[in-house]
Amino acid sequence: MIRCFTSFFAVAASLVLLTGCSAFADPGPDDTGTPTVSQPDFPNGFKDRGDGVATRFVDEEHCGQGRCSQIEIYAYGSCPSGVYIRADTMDESGAVVGFTNGITGSLAEGDKAIATLPIHEDAATDVKITKVNCH
Repeated sequence: MIRCFTSFFAVAASLVLLTGCSAFADPGPDDTGTPTVSQPDFPNGFKDRGDGVATRFVDEEHCGQGRCSQIEIYAYGSCPSGVYIRADTMDESGAVVGFTNGITGSLAEGDKAIATLPIHEDAATDVKITKVNCH
């Protein structure tokens, strides 16, 4: 009987210690235990595209011959193999009539680049960015 009481006491004491200690554990930066992530810092007018880059359309495009859309890219992360950008070309009604794409050279954190996306479809009046990948 003394053995049973001693074993019971040992198990009960262990449970109290384990649950008591877990109540004092630091769950992390917020009360859910999930680390908080601060927003990246990039210049005004840029839209965060994730993957370490933000973009904005260039106001005055310089396309040379033909039509294009130019997009300024800001790397808030490092993109040592460049940034790939893809956009749908759309007509006046918003229907997709084609696509265009471009790539930049290597971008270090804080660098900016201009991607020129040629537009080949005569019916295209607008572009919508569909993919941006930092490589």
